Amino acid sequence: MANTSENIISALGLDTTATETPIPGERRSDFRRSVNMSGVCEFSNTQERVDCSIVDITNSGAQLTMPDTGSVPDQFKLYVVPLNTILDCRVEWRQETRLGVSFTTLSDSIL
Repeated sequence: MANTSENIISALGLDTTATETPIPGERRSDFRRSVNMSGVCEFSNTQERVDCSIVDITNSGAQLTMPDTGSVPDQFKLYVVPLNTILDCRVEWRQETRLGVSFTTLSDSIL
């Protein structure tokens, strides 16, 4: 099931009734929803996995934290553990322990 990023929040079962607007000066066009979800970044080129935490999420991307972002490739799959869902991601920005990613597709869940 390849959904567009516009359907990510709904497909993840998160609250879609939020009426808040983005903060002035914010580059994101979507309202961020703070979450505390565990995730696993899976890298197809090395078959390596790195545990992460999903800090916030929008229809178009998320902010992740992990011990070190240096080994994370520019594109990878994010397994959202509590939702049993895989998201294809592209790194938009990178700090030592944080990543900003955009979603490219919603893959089939592993149900």
